[in-house]
Amino acid sequence: MQPYTSRMELPENSPLVVFANREPYIHVHSPEGVEVRRPASGLVSALEPVLQNRGGLWIAHGSGSADAEHCDSDGRLDVPPDAPRYQLKRVWLSPSERRAYYDGFSNEALWPLFHIAHHQPIFRKGDWDAYVRVNERFARSLSQESPRPAPTILVQDFHLALVPRILRSDLGLQGAIPRIGLVWHIPWVPADLYRICPWSADILIGILGADLVTFHTQSYCNNFLECCERLLECRVDRDRQSVTYQGHETRIRAVPIGIDPAPVIGHSPPELRTYVQQRFGIRPEILALGVDRLDYTKGIPERLQAIERFLEQNPVYLGRFSFLQIASPSRTDVPAYREFAQTVRAEADRINSRFMPRLSPGDTLPIHIESTHHEWESIAVLYQAADLCLVTSLHDGMNLVAKEYVWSKRDGSGALILSRFAGASTELQEAFLVNPYDIEDIADTMRTVLATDKDVKRARMLRLRERVSSNTAQSWADEVLETLAA
Repeated sequence: MQPYTSRMELPENSPLVVFANREPYIHVHSPEGVEVRRPASGLVSALEPVLQNRGGLWIAHGSGSADAEHCDSDGRLDVPPDAPRYQLKRVWLSPSERRAYYDGFSNEALWPLFHIAHHQPIFRKGDWDAYVRVNERFARSLSQESPRPAPTILVQDFHLALVPRILRSDLGLQGAIPRIGLVWHIPWVPADLYRICPWSADILIGILGADLVTFHTQSYCNNFLECCERLLECRVDRDRQSVTYQGHETRIRAVPIGIDPAPVIGHSPPELRTYVQQRFGIRPEILALGVDRLDYTKGIPERLQAIERFLEQNPVYLGRFSFLQIASPSRTDVPAYREFAQTVRAEADRINSRFMPRLSPGDTLPIHIESTHHEWESIAVLYQAADLCLVTSLHDGMNLVAKEYVWSKRDGSGALILSRFAGASTELQEAFLVNPYDIEDIADTMRTVLATDKDVKRARMLRLRERVSSNTAQSWADEVLETLAA
């Protein structure tokens, strides 16, 4: 691969600018040379088609080991590498800044705070200071360019909550008044929980620099309005779903995100079973699947315990049933995540050891953990092969795995067991909904699913597919941008 040399001009009309912590393409050194990787990210899957269709600029943290070698002196490059349609601009962070801003404040403070997780949020003044500095650097990577005409801006998620206020101030002084939208992809909690953050008001003020803030469910919108009402001197209009702070009105809307419904290559059942056997060494009669980051909000230990309870109550499935958990490593620099990965592995080993004496030679173990990254193509095959998919997050803004599984089941087979506390449950009502904290509920639901007539399950799955196909990543982005323009 040759270092970056060309430069693609932004559109002449109001450019679309996306701010996100994660970049859509990462250059990394490998034994074979420099590789370009596209991260497995729901955010990237949802937003990149928008920029490919519209053109524009994506501003993100340059995290790859070879990123600096493959962009110009301003951190810009044209992407996708094989057929450029828009620009990526990389923001550089020092290792200490990344630890404090990303590992520290974003993932040890805000993430557990908003997910009502089992881990106490950790608030450090130094992490907050780094979070402020990095948000300023992101914002000024655009505002220093004095963009003309005024851009349309979409800021993504909790990593960059202060960016809207900084952009509005800086670009406003330059006379380039932008339209700014902030898309919040994780839950928003009630005021009594949110206010434990020492900088809760500062974060709200940063967010209210936007013209539009979207969440994935109306309940998150309601919680946000409550926080503004109780923590700031502002005017909250619940009829208009808006907050006016220091003379600037911000609209609050529920716009659930969808997936990119790309064509899924169909495979015959024998091909699917052969793939699972060759790739993972298992050939069960019944295959259950989980696809998650190794994150304590995903409910993986509770899921494993529910499978244990299911097999305990229904021993007829021993040797016939296997659960495959794709558990991508995540945030490995954060101690809580390293400990969680060890917990998941230990729990799987314990359950397998318990049932192993009751298995016949050649029987498959109940639980298989794959703690490696898998490309979308292999995940799509697993979705098609799985008789049921367990998405039992303890709390999730949306969870696009649920929608990906549904979309991959082209023939209407399979069944989705879905947490009531995932944002996707507000749309996917035909799924088998469960309380992820209730082990008995999950176990009972698994038994119900396996006993349900195939035609009944197929009708439910086809209705789910209709919902997923009617709310795509493109329609989500169009609605956000149309609302912002209005």
